[in-house]
Amino acid sequence: MFSHQRKKVALLLAIADILLTAIAFEAASNTRTHLPFHFTFFLTNQHRFVLLLFSVLFWLTIGITGKIYERLDSARPSIAIRITLRQCFLGMICVVLFEYLLRYDLSRGFLSLFFVYDFALLLLFRLNSRRIVGAFHREFGTPSHVILVGSP
Repeated sequence: MFSHQRKKVALLLAIADILLTAIAFEAASNTRTHLPFHFTFFLTNQHRFVLLLFSVLFWLTIGITGKIYERLDSARPSIAIRITLRQCFLGMICVVLFEYLLRYDLSRGFLSLFFVYDFALLLLFRLNSRRIVGAFHREFGTPSHVILVGSP
């Protein structure tokens, strides 16, 4: 694959990570709000925005520094599971540290749900990423022709 096509695919995968992490964050927040635990869970709009923004940035940074987006389209399922688990685990560590530094009092249930939802969504997407990348190349890739010249 050519470098400009690889960059487009990496950008597509990074955007998918951003969207799926945001969806997982909101799903975990809504699920935890409706669960009947002893303590009431709520996030103010300001806290929700800050946590969502930095969660997405943490996941994106981990993906870029780990070069996940460069090799994801050719990864085997076992490798996709391993890198997704590592990214989610490191992302949760960053979220917990960030929450501790800002003195937010987040629920462990919310953090667990966020981890599980994000892992499930990212893994589902990454296991199907070969087909998505293939469709991307068929639809948006330019056809190339190879001509061999020389004696047989």
